[in-house]
Formats: sequence, C-alpha cells, structure tokens
Amino acid sequence: CVTGDWEVGGKVVIAATGFSQRENEEREIAAIDDTGTVITLTEPLEYEHISVQQMIAGRFVDMSAEVGYLTRNVVVRGNLNEEWVEEVPACPEEFRTGQFELQTCFQGRFGAETVNDQFGSQIMIHAAKQDEGLVTGRIEYIEVTHAGQ
Repeated sequence: CVTGDWEVGGKVVIAATGFSQRENEEREIAAIDDTGTVITLTEPLEYEHISVQQMIAGRFVDMSAEVGYLTRNVVVRGNLNEEWVEEVPACPEEFRTGQFELQTCFQGRFGAETVNDQFGSQIMIHAAKQDEGLVTGRIEYIEVTHAGQ
C-alpha cells in the first residue's frame, strides 16, 4: 500500500530483478487506485520486473522488485557550473575490471555519469544562543542534487 504522500505526477523508481542494474527504471505516476495498492504509470516499463512467491525451507518468500518514491516536496540544490561538468560514458556490457585495467568509462551504476569536482551544498541549522544546545535538526524525505557524495 502506498503511503499518503504518493501523488499522481510523482516519480517512482522500479528496481531491476534481472542481472543488470541497467534495468532499473524511473517512471511518472498517472493514477493511484482507491485502495492505494495499484499505481498506473504514464508509460509502460521497458524491462520485465518479476514478482513471485516461493516456498523455501518451509516458508513462503516474496521476491519482488522494490518500488521507491522519488518525488520530494523539499529540494536542496547545490551550485552547478556548466564549465566544470564532464560526461563520462557508460562502460560497455563486456567491460571487466581487473587489477591492471585502465578504466576510461563509468561502472557501478546505470550508465553514463556526469562528474564534477565543484558540486556542493550546505544545510545549516542555527540556535538563537550559541553553545547552549538549544537546536536539534531532523531532516527526512528530502531530495539533494548537485551536492557531491
């Protein structure tokens, strides 16, 4: 069941269930049924994402793709200076890392990657009086972009 903050127009990610992370997919929600258990997407999925239940050692185990809600109502966006942006191409499917290999492509995610050593953002929380421990910051469910790692 989707929680109350999932809305039509929100973005979701559907995790790959095959052998390639390239099969992770992002889509937009077109509709949510009244029970909150079925979402309709604005466009079909490109890959098959399985959902099966198997008996393993006498227990039923659900094996399904994870679905995550990406849309957030608070976005913290760092500076992006186009002069410093470089595109690193995705590694070909057959690329294998080795101890003495020269890596000239990006591996470990979904494809090509934008790299930049100038990304950055700050979130500061200040108390009215210094050194009195009068402030507590709790940050949940936000989207942070152009902020490095």
